[in-house]
Amino acid sequence: MAVIIFIGAPPPPYLLMDPFRPPKKPPTNRYHSQSRARRRDASGTSEQSSGDEEALQSRVDPLIPAPQADGAETPRTPPPDDATKPPSWITGRTPYSRGTNSLQVVEPSKQVGPVDEYLQEDLRHRVFMNFDTFLQTILLLPANWRTEYKSAIDEVLADKDFNELLNAYLTKANILSVDHDREKRLYRPHAKMHNRAIDVLQTLPKTKVSGDKVVHIIRSDPLAVRGSAEQLKPDIVGMLTQIFASATDSASLVALEEYGEAQDADKKDKQHQESKPLAPDNIPAWPQLTDAVEMKAVDNALDEGTNAIRLLTDGKDPLKPVPRKKRIVNSRAVPENLTSEVEEDADGTPSTPSAASSMTKKRKSDRNEDESSSKVSRRTYKSQATASVRRTLGSINESGHARTLPNDEEARIQCAKYAMQILSSAGLRSHALVTLIDRDRLQLKYYDRSSIVVSQAIDIADKEERRLFVAMLIGCHRLTLRQRGILHDILEDPYIKSYGEMKGKNPVNLFNGLKMTLQSAEGKEIILTLGDIIHRQRGLIGRNTCVVLASSPAWPDMELVVKISWPGVYRDSEKKLMDAAKAKAEEMAGKDKRHWVLDHLPEILHSQDFRFNEQDSPQRRLMQLLIKAEYADGKTFIYEERLLRITVSECLFPLDSLTDVKEVGQVFLDILQCHRWLFDHPKILHRDISMTNVMYRRRSGQVCGVLNDFDLSSFYPLLEPSSLHRTGTAPYMSRDLLKPADVGHLYRHDIEALFYVLTMLCCRYEIVLSDKKPVMQELKVDEGQQKPFADWFNRSVTWNMLSDMKAGFLSSDMTIPTSTSFTAFLPWLQDIRYAFGNGFQARANSKNPKRKLPAKFVPQSGRDVMNRPGINVPAPFDDETLGGHVVYSDFLEIMSDIGDHSLVVKDNQ
Repeated sequence: MAVIIFIGAPPPPYLLMDPFRPPKKPPTNRYHSQSRARRRDASGTSEQSSGDEEALQSRVDPLIPAPQADGAETPRTPPPDDATKPPSWITGRTPYSRGTNSLQVVEPSKQVGPVDEYLQEDLRHRVFMNFDTFLQTILLLPANWRTEYKSAIDEVLADKDFNELLNAYLTKANILSVDHDREKRLYRPHAKMHNRAIDVLQTLPKTKVSGDKVVHIIRSDPLAVRGSAEQLKPDIVGMLTQIFASATDSASLVALEEYGEAQDADKKDKQHQESKPLAPDNIPAWPQLTDAVEMKAVDNALDEGTNAIRLLTDGKDPLKPVPRKKRIVNSRAVPENLTSEVEEDADGTPSTPSAASSMTKKRKSDRNEDESSSKVSRRTYKSQATASVRRTLGSINESGHARTLPNDEEARIQCAKYAMQILSSAGLRSHALVTLIDRDRLQLKYYDRSSIVVSQAIDIADKEERRLFVAMLIGCHRLTLRQRGILHDILEDPYIKSYGEMKGKNPVNLFNGLKMTLQSAEGKEIILTLGDIIHRQRGLIGRNTCVVLASSPAWPDMELVVKISWPGVYRDSEKKLMDAAKAKAEEMAGKDKRHWVLDHLPEILHSQDFRFNEQDSPQRRLMQLLIKAEYADGKTFIYEERLLRITVSECLFPLDSLTDVKEVGQVFLDILQCHRWLFDHPKILHRDISMTNVMYRRRSGQVCGVLNDFDLSSFYPLLEPSSLHRTGTAPYMSRDLLKPADVGHLYRHDIEALFYVLTMLCCRYEIVLSDKKPVMQELKVDEGQQKPFADWFNRSVTWNMLSDMKAGFLSSDMTIPTSTSFTAFLPWLQDIRYAFGNGFQARANSKNPKRKLPAKFVPQSGRDVMNRPGINVPAPFDDETLGGHVVYSDFLEIMSDIGDHSLVVKDNQ
């Protein structure tokens, strides 16, 4: 569970400030935080629970709190020696992000809330580029596309049907209106115009593609896309026409078209149509979409690149303010007191839209200042009428609610939400494409887990820029499935071929029954049948790990899990690390003997990497572009090259499935011993101990703790970072690693994380009877109260604040609030807290020799080994052990028994 970190200089201040986030009160230092009001989403509406389905989504898509919202310098790891790496390594790391990469597993059933705040963090690092550069880099058009495809562009622009549809669309787009359906009237006209252009391109030899690659767009609003518990409703979606090849699916298309047509009808017909809702099988699901389109009609929803990282093209800044156009006020939609002010131009010429060019007199876009009075007489309509309509339509969103964000920021977040669903809910997708349209202007957006790339806007009403629009259609039309981000050669997705396969929007069943094809080291095919998703990490930036149950004839007697993740190319695979550990264990055990540690390591059966370094892939072209790129305003962007890594391993059991505290204690003791053995012998440091990584298996009926998930682990000492990610899951991370300092990851940091996992389990879980059987569940508290340590899981808490909370907890002498089920662990918790508390105090004293160690910390168990308040602090201070207070042998003694029950110590070295 990775956290991105900025290598080199800290991010500039503009990347650390959030102008849209209201000031937050510092959370209480008590373990029980006060209840907080629900957050609101970008539209200003509270997100409400949708019952069992939302609970299901919560389990699959858990989120982690703690973005750095206070503007402090971000944590850093030492930069690598770039001279020892290939040129791509220089672009092999991503700037620090506090965004959706932070949406990690905290607890299996943590409530899902709004993610807008995280999306805003990721969007601050977006790269803004020239439209032509986007065409060549992301849509893979050749540099000479203007001559290469001149005849094809001319054919489209000369097509009679296309021009009629274009004129009809521009006419509607040019009308101002304050009703809530103003943008909805644009959906189908735009889709028809777009699809006609695609049909023309299919008749031309140079632009024709095979029938199974043709994509049309279709109105989706007001239907929520299936495949996710989030009720997202893209206005228009792209779908392969081959989806509707069968008679049944063709009927689905007809139903979808008729439904969309009814939305454009008068109110009576719409109500009649909506009284007969579509059958679920007729509604698209995320795996069936190639891309999404968001439509606006506010004239200020497009990204102008103002606060983006702007890539220079031939030394030119792509910053392109979108000028405000003259629009026609729809008198039927203007408030009554304004209709009398609607009139003709000063010269008496009536205003009519022109498809050839509605780019007449313009002014610079300024949301805060009115046009000068000298220009009022030259406006198509009086300023008061037009400005009042614009103010009215700009103050409400498409749902009719008051806006809480500027239109462009709201649109950015909305598009990012679609992209996040495509990346996490649509099968195996390497990247996502989203188009944002504001009336007659359009821009493209690209998301690939390492970057967010936004194009300049173009005006399809302008004759010259209309050629760019058709070139965009050519680029999109010629993309293969893989270039669209659909990895059909690894996971042949039947949802692309059969429209009605997804019978519901249950996110757990996304992969159920699908066949995945991998290759063994010997070149033999490995066929896996996938099952339910047991963990999925949503996000725009980061590894986006997804874990799926599976079975395979290659391992017929084993329950399997398949981990799908997108790490940086320089991350060592789990299999490489575990192979090294097992080789060391076999060497130490000797011939025909089995080393004890093997019972506590995951069984990694297969691992396979898939690179995106083909010359005709967007990722490759983008990386090549960014290696030599220059940016405006002295900003920089470092692209992290990623790969798809699929790992097959034995299925293990989660910690919260245990109900015997003695077995829970044995699991933690096993983890402590296994972790130390890895550190001492194969020299592997885990670096990501969290609740979900502490698991177990059974051997001969006995529980064996298993330290799982070595995605972020590394050989020790780490000579250079393998990514920009600060490793760890925030609520379990060491207080040192949460601070903005150049601190390397030490052994004691993992032990501190293990202590926090044990603390959270003991204080936030309980064992109860359900159907006369014991089960472990999250602690239930009275309404209006919070579970212990709630602030540690609060998203508004910054890393600095969380570090301070942990410092306060470690230095406290208050009794740790364990649940009644886990009081037996209180001596462990108190003694370990005592060790860390005195260790941190000793470090503080070493920096100020005149201070003396406090004597107030007394170990709960009274063990002499831990009772050393007068220990002499050596110089220099031993930070590895916090002056001798954090020592493995001491912790082994603390955890060797629980109550009167002795646990099994396996590491006898």
